[in-house]
Amino acid sequence: MKLKPVLTALLVCFFSSAVHAHGTKYEILKSRDLRIKASFDAGEPMAGADVLIFAPDTMKPERKTTSDNDGVFVFTPDKPGIWILQVRDKAGHGMRINLDIDSSLSVSVNQEMKAGTTLLQKLVMAFCVVVGFLGTALYFMGKRENR
Repeated sequence: MKLKPVLTALLVCFFSSAVHAHGTKYEILKSRDLRIKASFDAGEPMAGADVLIFAPDTMKPERKTTSDNDGVFVFTPDKPGIWILQVRDKAGHGMRINLDIDSSLSVSVNQEMKAGTTLLQKLVMAFCVVVGFLGTALYFMGKRENR
């Protein structure tokens, strides 16, 4: 059994500088209404993404909208509580945003303004890629030996 291809693949994966995935993030823009910019981790806007808006304590979307070419959409809450916004692009990539709206109908002061992939998520993704490469290499090495 030759381990050189397997070790090479593992070393390449281990020493890669970044793990690239389709992460998403959002930013709340200052304006009269809540303007939210949805984008991928690399900064590319989620243009034309479908947005479902769920009012507090509801299971069905109250409103539906679409982001513009810059990934921006407008959201105007009409009651306090946790509003859920589901953003999905045409390829199925997306995010869920939980906005805590206070009694003045603005975003709560301690609301986290950006969401992205955490270090733990990146490490898990890197581990999955390595295991995938290793499994594929072992599969083909085993097939070659069985001939």
